[in-house]
Amino acid sequence: MFNEQIFWKDTFNGESARGGIFTRVVDLKKFLQLVEVNENGQGGEVVGLRFSDNNLEVIVKSETE
Repeated sequence: MFNEQIFWKDTFNGESARGGIFTRVVDLKKFLQLVEVNENGQGGEVVGLRFSDNNLEVIVKSETE
């Protein structure tokens, strides 16, 4: 599902970058699983994440395209 996914900043143009800063995302992974299928059998495939200040917006695929 979300193993080894990288979400790049829109304005990142490929200049040098480095990793090595880690945090646990167990709760985020559980939350995204709940978003994909809720108790009503509704939800949607998570196709994007948008970060703004301290906020995270989860973007799901529209059922009507």
